Amino acid sequence: MKEDTWIPTVCGLCYSHDGILVHKVDEVVTKIEGNPDCPNSQGRVCPRGLSGIMLLYDPSRVNFPLKRTNPEKGIGIDPKWEQITWDEALDIITVKLAKLRKEDPRKLMLGISVINLDQGSMLRMFGAAFGTPNNFSSSGGPHCGNAEHLFGGLLHA
Repeated sequence: MKEDTWIPTVCGLCYSHDGILVHKVDEVVTKIEGNPDCPNSQGRVCPRGLSGIMLLYDPSRVNFPLKRTNPEKGIGIDPKWEQITWDEALDIITVKLAKLRKEDPRKLMLGISVINLDQGSMLRMFGAAFGTPNNFSSSGGPHCGNAEHLFGGLLHA
């Protein structure tokens, strides 16, 4: 028996957060469409939102942490990425953050994208708890229909 469900959720590909319905058959997303019950988007969703399936199933999508094994950096130099476990990645991050916090927490700079305002708020709270006031917000680039992205792209390159 096939599992066939429609899941109401929101699109996270820009900060409009349009209401969407995701059609899933046997753990495979087969379609995304606008949710007519969403008071914000009223059943409409942009082409970027509809392309969410392509992002989910992109064969080049990285679904695991990678570690650079080549200390040499530069244009044309292979970083020699190596797949590591999530536990290894979290251990590396924990050690680096602990060292930075002990030295001077103000050395931490948080880069925050306007794509998801909730993530920006959480990162700012993390920064305050860590002990750094340093953060910057950047735009998602001049690829959205919002003029803020255009000027963010011009100001932040």
